[in-house]
Amino acid sequence: MTDPYMDTTITLNVTTTSNQEARLMLHEQVASGDYSGHDFTAIRDLTGLHWQVKIGDVTATFSLSDAIKEIVITTVDKLEAA
Repeated sequence: MTDPYMDTTITLNVTTTSNQEARLMLHEQVASGDYSGHDFTAIRDLTGLHWQVKIGDVTATFSLSDAIKEIVITTVDKLEAA
C-alpha cells in the first residue's frame, strides 16, 4: 500500500540554450539573486506558463503546465494505489 501523503519526486523537462538562442517573450521578472557566485534571473511569460532562468550566458526553459501535469499524474497514481 502506497502512502499518498509521503514526499514525491517528479521529473521536469528543462531545456538549456545560450541566451542568444533563447526564445524571446513578453515577460515579467519574478526572481533574481546569486548562487555560489553566479547571478541568476527568473522570468515568466505573461500567461505564467512558460518560464526561463538565465544564469550567466545560459538560459534554462521549462513549462509550468508540464510541471502541473506531472504533479497531478503522480499524485493521482499514488491515491489510486493506496
